[in-house]
Amino acid sequence: MKILILNNNSIDSNRSISIDLICQNLENVHSNLALEIDLVCNSLLVHEHVFLKTTHFREVRTSLAIDKLWKRKENRYDLIVGIGITGLNKLYYWAISGKKKASIGKNELKKYRKLGALDFETQIAEIILKKVIKEEQQFDLKPNVYLDEVKLKSTKKVINWLLQSNDQKLLDKNTSIFVYLSFSEYTPTSEVILRLIDRIIRNRGTNKVILIIKNEDDNQIESEKYMNLFKGIDTHILNLDFMTYDDYYYALTFSKESTLTITNDTHLNKINLIKDQYSILMQKKTLNDVSIDFIIERMDYYLSVFTRQLTLIPREQKQ
Repeated sequence: MKILILNNNSIDSNRSISIDLICQNLENVHSNLALEIDLVCNSLLVHEHVFLKTTHFREVRTSLAIDKLWKRKENRYDLIVGIGITGLNKLYYWAISGKKKASIGKNELKKYRKLGALDFETQIAEIILKKVIKEEQQFDLKPNVYLDEVKLKSTKKVINWLLQSNDQKLLDKNTSIFVYLSFSEYTPTSEVILRLIDRIIRNRGTNKVILIIKNEDDNQIESEKYMNLFKGIDTHILNLDFMTYDDYYYALTFSKESTLTITNDTHLNKINLIKDQYSILMQKKTLNDVSIDFIIERMDYYLSVFTRQLTLIPREQKQ
C-alpha cells in the first residue's frame, strides 16, 4: 500500500506528532499490508525527529519542484494525505493520482488553535484518520517520544561523574527543580532572569536548583551574578558547570530526574508532557514580573501536588 503525506512547508507549521500518530495508526489498521509511506515536509520537521519515527517512511523530501510534478503524477498512490497544505503542495495534492485522498485545510485548523500544543496535534491526527478509515475504529492517540535511552543513561553517568569530581551531590530523582532557558531571538535583561531565579530559590521548598541557560547571542550573563544568589546555600546547589553544555541530552537528563522543569523550550516541554513529567512552559518570549508571578504560582501548585502524592504512597502500599 503506497501512501503520500504532504505537510505545509511553513516553518511555523511543524506537525511531527500529528504525522507520527497518523502513520502509527495506519500501520496498526493495515498490519496485514506492507506500507510504503512518502513524506513531503520542511527540513526543520525532519531535524526535530524526536517526535517522529523516521523509519515509517520510504522517502522523505523537503522541497518540491514543478518540473517533478509529472514524474510524481505517474507514481500512483493508494492514499494521499494533505495537512494544512498551500501553494505547490496543494497543486501536488490535486494533480497526483491517488485512489483515496484526505486533507485538512488551513481554515479548518484555525478552529483548534486555542488547544494546547499536544491536543492540537492529536486533534489533527484524529480528524485525518476518521476521514481515511470510515468504519468504527479505536485509534491510539498517545504521542510518542523517540529518545536514545542508552545515551540518556550514559549522559547521567557523565553528569554524576562531573558532580562527584566537584565534590557535589549526585543526581537524585525528584529532589531538584530544573530551569532550562534558551534565548536566541530575544534575550531578557540579566536583572529579569536573576529575579526569576531568585524567586525560584526562595520558593523551592526542599529542592535544589539546577540551571542551564543557552544563549546564542553574545550577551552572556556573568556567572558571578548567579553565584551571589546562592551564597550561604550549601545543600541546595546551583550547578554552573553545565551552563555551557550544548548537548540537548543534558537538558533531557536533568528534566527526567527533576521534580519539576521550568523552561521556555517548547520541545522540552512537549517531551515532559508526553512523559508525564511536571513542566512549566513560559508562554511568551517576553519575561517580566507578571510572567514571573505566574511561573511561581504554577511552581507552588506542582510542588504541592507532588508532595501530596508522596504522602499517599505509603497508604497505598499498606492496603
